[in-house]
Parts: sequence; structure tokens; C-alpha cells
Amino acid sequence: MKNLSVEKILRDMARRHGGNLLPEVVIEEAKDKRHPLHGRFEWDNTRAAHEHRLHQARQLIRVCVTVVSPTIDPLPVFVSLSTSRSSGEGYQVLTEVLSNKEKREQLLNDALHELNLFQKKYSTLRELAGVFAASKQLRKTA
Repeated sequence: MKNLSVEKILRDMARRHGGNLLPEVVIEEAKDKRHPLHGRFEWDNTRAAHEHRLHQARQLIRVCVTVVSPTIDPLPVFVSLSTSRSSGEGYQVLTEVLSNKEKREQLLNDALHELNLFQKKYSTLRELAGVFAASKQLRKTA
């Protein structure tokens, strides 16, 4: 089982559990030091706890929104630009990003990248064909 791909291992787990794959199942099986996925997890509880708290902090930052008007959906307060993530700068205030030409352009590029990922993930849904056609037009003009 050492040479199996992660995909094959996870598909096998899902098959053994009626087609469903729960993270708890993956962790439980990977606890065995001989399991091929064991090395994919942080087993040091102190380090894992810190990583989990970082994840919680990221979640907290992502859900922070501001209400501009009752007729407009709440807007995120912070954004994470791909260039900031790679340089370790962290999250930035959305209004400041939008008022800076270079940062706004980076935000648009990041959004288009995410739109492309969304399209790849859901390309089999014919109901979204109109959305994908519009996104193709957007990419031509951006």
C-alpha cells in the first residue's frame, strides 16, 4: 500500500465506507505509523494545536464583514492577496486594497484565478454554462 496514490487510498476508504469519506475516518486510519497517509498529518499535539488555532484565526478573519447598507450584501473587511500570502504579509483591509491600483489589480487577478478554479470544478454542470460563457467574456476584457 506504500506506492498507492493519495487518490487511490482515499477512494478505497470511501468505498469501504459506503461511498462517503469523513475526515475522522481518514485520521483514524492514518494514525497507524505504517499507513501511507501517516506522514501527511501533524501528530505532535502541541504543534497541531497551534496549527489549528491559526486555522481558526484565518476563519475568524474571513467571516469578518461590514454592512454598508441594508440593500447591499455585507462585504468582507479583509482580503488575502496571493502575493501577500507568498510574502507573509497576511490579510489586508479591502477598502485599502480597492483604493490602491496595483493591489486592486492583484485582487482582480486572484478573483479570475478563483473563477477559473470554480469553472474547472463545476464544468460538468450544464446549468452553469451561461455563467461560464460570461466569465470567458470577462477574462477577455480584464
